[in-house]
Amino acid sequence: MFDLAISPCPNDTFIFHHLKETRPDMRLEFADVEELNLRALGPRRHAVSKLSFFAILKSKDYRLLDAGGAMGRGCGPLLIFRKGYEGGIENLKRVIIPGRTTTAALLLELFLSENHPSAKAVERIPIRYDKIIPSLLANPPDLSTAQAPAPTGGQEANPDADAGLIIHEDRFTYQKAGLVAAVDLGAWWEKTTGMPIPLGGIVVRKDMGEAFASEIEEQIRESLRAAWANPDRSRSFVKSYSQSLEDDVIQSHIDLYVNRYTESFGSDGHEALAVLRDRATSAGLLGPG
Repeated sequence: MFDLAISPCPNDTFIFHHLKETRPDMRLEFADVEELNLRALGPRRHAVSKLSFFAILKSKDYRLLDAGGAMGRGCGPLLIFRKGYEGGIENLKRVIIPGRTTTAALLLELFLSENHPSAKAVERIPIRYDKIIPSLLANPPDLSTAQAPAPTGGQEANPDADAGLIIHEDRFTYQKAGLVAAVDLGAWWEKTTGMPIPLGGIVVRKDMGEAFASEIEEQIRESLRAAWANPDRSRSFVKSYSQSLEDDVIQSHIDLYVNRYTESFGSDGHEALAVLRDRATSAGLLGPG
């Protein structure tokens, strides 16, 4: 028996539904990707897990698989202003983010370092991703669910956030809430690097062994192909875990995040990961070693 932990987002449930049905020795767990990141970087380490690439770059305990990941073009996180904010990027003081170890947070760090005169002074307020839009719409924003900074807690959230960094399904719903994107960080990444956007990947704990890693990688790939061949089979499973109950939002999510890079990163995908690592290292965001 082994455990596999993924997010409840439509792309993950779509990919892994067939594997769940065919591996009775696998226990499937669900958690927000930031929670999965913190587990991997802390004492609770799943045998197989979805992680943000920022967390993967920080971890030495996992090997990255070549299947099941999230990478692509036109699929990056969006920085959106709260209603009434007119200060522009250069005047940002506080930004709500979907966790400090998400790739979205890493891309924001890289962007601000090039586009904000006092990037280090901008306060990052981590809360669960699906609370960001409601918090920006509230007056004042509701940040009662703010996460403590990882790995040591203790910071109280400031309610006067200027902007929010949105991911997942929120990419397809923020306009209905009357909000406007200030910066598409994915478009910025593609323009400055020419590379696809690396968001997240599936990792296996190194102590599980290379044979297990190779086996589960191929089974994930087979599960993906089965989902593509018969998408209706997983529809109710995917919908039961999605934050959105709208079929068009769920399908748009799958169409955007499940693509050729999900089957295999390929040479350009691995090059994108190398560029992300180099940029994060140069910015001093990966720590010593």
